Amino acid sequence: MRSLINSEILGDYAIQNGKTILTQKLDMEKTKKQPGVYEVIRVIDGVPLFLEKHVERFKRSADLLGYSLKTSSGSEYLNSSIHSLVELNSCKNGNIKIIINNLNTAMQDNYFFFLKSSYPSLSQITDGVPTILFSAKRSNPNAKSLNLPFREKVDEEILKTSSYEALLVDKNRYITEGSKSNVFFVKDKTLYTPPAYNVLPGITRGAIIEICQRLSIEVIEQNIHSSTLKDFDGLFITGTSPKVLPISSVDGMIFFSSKNTLIITIKDAYDMLINEYIQSRT
Repeated sequence: MRSLINSEILGDYAIQNGKTILTQKLDMEKTKKQPGVYEVIRVIDGVPLFLEKHVERFKRSADLLGYSLKTSSGSEYLNSSIHSLVELNSCKNGNIKIIINNLNTAMQDNYFFFLKSSYPSLSQITDGVPTILFSAKRSNPNAKSLNLPFREKVDEEILKTSSYEALLVDKNRYITEGSKSNVFFVKDKTLYTPPAYNVLPGITRGAIIEICQRLSIEVIEQNIHSSTLKDFDGLFITGTSPKVLPISSVDGMIFFSSKNTLIITIKDAYDMLINEYIQSRT
């Protein structure tokens, strides 16, 4: 696959409102129209991971913004469009971005395209990644909505500090989530994560909580103040691209998260869950 008109897009073909188009004919300005919701789904061996959960979140995000998705945006349409995109581009591995916007009109638009994605390197998985604290809170954290100004500001700071991710802190200095991930903290044999009402309910986040329940690992949802970071043994982020990724530092504070036994156990269990999901659909 080759990059075309936009640094965000990969592949020769995209799908717009059910029609196949050449990627260079995709008007990216139209995809940015609001109100809109989006999802990024990882495809491995031609299988869109946890598609059902993504469809649920699509609907929930639209509901939280006060809109309803058209029936044509249901799971069957999303599933068939994703598989068509995989076949059109002869690519069975990558991230696909789905945007549904113009939610306030009868003619809602939808777009599917392969997204240029950055997966953690082997060294980042082995050693962990550096992060920073960034003062911000999304206005509607439970909804995965388009917010380009916010994204641009965060990306600029991440680039400037040579970090992998920014952990958002609210006005009271509580850590809520990553700019495009969820975050977990480890102390002894217990896992902590910010409350669901205060963050985007990530698909990977939910899977990690379910895994911990099966492994009898206690998970406590509570607000984590930035001043208490020093009290934790390690922390990690979760998301579509990073999966379970240890954090090596926060604003220069060093953590040996990649060596933490509990984090290693959770990471291995999540990788196993992905393999089981793929095998059950191939």
